[in-house]
Amino acid sequence: MKVSHSLCDFLDEEMEISRPSYPTADEAHILCDMGEEAWGKSGRKIHLYPQKKHKGNGSKMMVGARSSILSQKQVEEVFQELSQIHPEITFCTTWFETLGDIDLTSSLANRPLDDFFTREIDEALLQKKIQIAIHSAKDLPRPIPRGLKVVALTKGLDSSDSLVLRDNMTLCDLPKDSKIATSSLRRQSVIQKFVADCQIVDIRGTIEKRLQKLFDGDIDGLVVANCALMRLGFHQLNTIAIPGEAARYQGRLAVVARADDIEMEKLFCPINTKRMVHFGLEEGGFESNVFHLPLIETTPLIDNFLECQKSLNASHLLFTSKTSARYFVEAFQGKAPFKKNCLAIGKATASCLRSLGFCQIETASQEDQEGLFPLLQALPSDVKIFWPHSNLSRDAISEFCKSHHIFLNECILYTTVPKKPPFAPDFNSFDELFFSSPSTVEAFFSFFGKPPADILISCKGAQTNFTLQKKLAE
Repeated sequence: MKVSHSLCDFLDEEMEISRPSYPTADEAHILCDMGEEAWGKSGRKIHLYPQKKHKGNGSKMMVGARSSILSQKQVEEVFQELSQIHPEITFCTTWFETLGDIDLTSSLANRPLDDFFTREIDEALLQKKIQIAIHSAKDLPRPIPRGLKVVALTKGLDSSDSLVLRDNMTLCDLPKDSKIATSSLRRQSVIQKFVADCQIVDIRGTIEKRLQKLFDGDIDGLVVANCALMRLGFHQLNTIAIPGEAARYQGRLAVVARADDIEMEKLFCPINTKRMVHFGLEEGGFESNVFHLPLIETTPLIDNFLECQKSLNASHLLFTSKTSARYFVEAFQGKAPFKKNCLAIGKATASCLRSLGFCQIETASQEDQEGLFPLLQALPSDVKIFWPHSNLSRDAISEFCKSHHIFLNECILYTTVPKKPPFAPDFNSFDELFFSSPSTVEAFFSFFGKPPADILISCKGAQTNFTLQKKLAE
């Protein structure tokens, strides 16, 4: 393909994609709608671009994504996949300029797998300014930020890389000390074996700007992911396939939602190809792409079951896990005080309580012991609480009740111990690891050591995330 004008002009004219511009006065309401989030935590302004709609027949979904042309094509790709199942959905997309888009001097070669390209969008998601974020999957931070979850990983496009040369050039035509540009440390090592006597140079910026440097003669070759070339319509470029393993998740797109947004999880389930390992105790109810590998097991303390009779004198029952709820009912042989007021640590525990027969349930909005504090503090002064729990439960609730003079009767109802699996799976064959509790994290590191550095990891609860970060840092 001959380029006699700028590559950006080619994109505008040939592909009919409107390049983003800063909001006009008439579009300022978008910034107002985003509120304080538009300025970021550090006070640095986040650039937001006018919304674009991908039209369905009805329901609107607020989407956030980066402002590059490639990102626009990625959003369109997700929309097209989803519209095959849900034609009623309309995407209303707000385009963001992230720190990674603004900082074009920092090298990506040795950068940790952090939120360089996702932070501003994910913050807007956590603040409920948007419903989902669409990212290039390989840009996702590891672990996934607390409060968020990947509800879909798409099948994606070609994950391999290519070396792009100017028209009619071959590897033999490259001069000695030719400049080959890439932003990836992994690609650097491959290119040095692939192209003799070359000089590796770092490069940043959008794909179209990188290609422009190639055609302007600033560099002699450019390493690019084939999926990016395909999405941008560059099918006629002079490319040479690069051997070697591709980066994990390259070519795939990630749809991220809030962790408690069950609706988004169900909506995107049909396009989700993510293969996940779940290390928790949960029984049944898993999708076919979830491999259940429990790393802990519980044993009821039968001798302590009689202690549950003290709950008959309590005004409230406090449950911090589904397991404690099940063993509590078992202690009463099915005749538990179901009419008692209950406090539940989260939605899953509350759902379990309802299935067991309890009906008066208050649920903490934050799914950890600290999240129960507002509920405990709001109770009358004469309250009496009964709390059945595991031997590994933290004492945060105990300390809070003690300091606030709240009557609390505790009962250790079961033990939680590590359970070594019969075999060690190849975790590299999966897309995500899910830890449901601090004890599952401890067990994993005890049995397997550290997980693959580039794999997606998600956690349930702040304490689980804290334990994971601590183990990863060791």
